[in-house]
Amino acid sequence: MMKHFGSWEKNSINNNNESLINEYFSSRKTRSVPTRIKKKVLNATVELVGGNGFINLAQTVFDAGQELSKSENTNVSDLLPHPTAVSVSFCGISLHFLNEELQLYAFILGCYPYDRDNQSSSQMQQFVDAKLLEFDLSVENSKFVATDNENKMKSCFKDPCIRIGCSIHYLSKQLEHCFTSVTLEKIPQSKSPRTFQSYPDNRFNGAFPTMNVFLTLSNDLAGVLDRTFLDDYMLMDKDLLEHVRSFLGPFEELINELSCDKKPTVYKVLPLRQCLINRCTIHQNDHDGIRQMKTFL
Repeated sequence: MMKHFGSWEKNSINNNNESLINEYFSSRKTRSVPTRIKKKVLNATVELVGGNGFINLAQTVFDAGQELSKSENTNVSDLLPHPTAVSVSFCGISLHFLNEELQLYAFILGCYPYDRDNQSSSQMQQFVDAKLLEFDLSVENSKFVATDNENKMKSCFKDPCIRIGCSIHYLSKQLEHCFTSVTLEKIPQSKSPRTFQSYPDNRFNGAFPTMNVFLTLSNDLAGVLDRTFLDDYMLMDKDLLEHVRSFLGPFEELINELSCDKKPTVYKVLPLRQCLINRCTIHQNDHDGIRQMKTFL
């Protein structure tokens, strides 16, 4: 054995010119694919290409290929939307009830992904009716439906119920006109040491920055306001406004966090909702006005 190892070491020194084996014969033995794996592949394929969705996708890809056949260097990634741009419409339905003492009871029935072909008034009405039917509810002449003031919502709920516009949207529009009016813009800013802020476009949290600017400029408004409005201005409870601003601060932060358009935020809705519910817990040292707001919310 020692002689054998010695001869092998001598031969291995000059092995640079030796031919190497880089091709191999495949084994003639065939191994059958397990039935379990075949079924998984088959089911995955059927799920992928089943239904009208895949047919629509294939037709769209075919049409895009015909349209871009004459162009050069077409990258498929340029045709695909960004993941954050792929949006899903949701329909939120809630039930509100006033008792004889005018106490409001609100029940959130659900927030459902809208899965209809389009957003026509008939399709939207059928979608809402189907969801209400799950709770043995229906839209009737004796019921009021509160929606926003878009034309498709007006057309959707014009029959057979009584549609009323959302008061928040009405107030938002009034504030928007007040802060963006041409007449108000003519007021010289030189009377105030600071610049007034225009009404923000975001209808959900537009009141907070407006209130924030008002409290910041509250000490300077006395020299700008007309005598007619000065008396009303002096009657304002600034202490209550400070408490309201402090109370609405977390709402502003959470709305901005959920408004992020660069990454999904749906998974944050439930924990942030619970955070706001905890925020509405009444404490003994709360201002009377804040107690009323928390009770209402």
